[in-house]
Amino acid sequence: VDENQAFYPVVAAPPAAETGEIVLAANRSLWLMPLPAGLFCGGHTFFVQQSGERRGCLNVHITFTEGGVHGKLWRLREAGLWGLEPEQYYDEGRYLSFRPPPVPAGPLPAARVEPYDECVARVARGGAPPAGAVGWWS
Repeated sequence: VDENQAFYPVVAAPPAAETGEIVLAANRSLWLMPLPAGLFCGGHTFFVQQSGERRGCLNVHITFTEGGVHGKLWRLREAGLWGLEPEQYYDEGRYLSFRPPPVPAGPLPAARVEPYDECVARVARGGAPPAGAVGWWS
């Protein structure tokens, strides 16, 4: 059972205040109210709207991320918000590094982008990329 499957039935309760800001949950034994989104940021607020900058966030709650829990941990590590790995996690192992080729000096040659329909038809018949096509689509 993930956190959403466990949490939603607990809070599925009528509001305790006329404004709907306070909810009595867990057989009316638990008072719940929203936290300020600028301090208790959801993953979308933190990673997308704030581009991963901490700003005023005291907490980041990652509700849905591609890759499940592994995707969540990766995003938290990337943002410097996950510090629960043992020392050997960073000191041992092999790492992949990449040095891109230098950008050529002067104007770049014009690239021919193959139209989508032509690309689909070419791939379906097993044809080679057209001359002059560059990039991932070739």
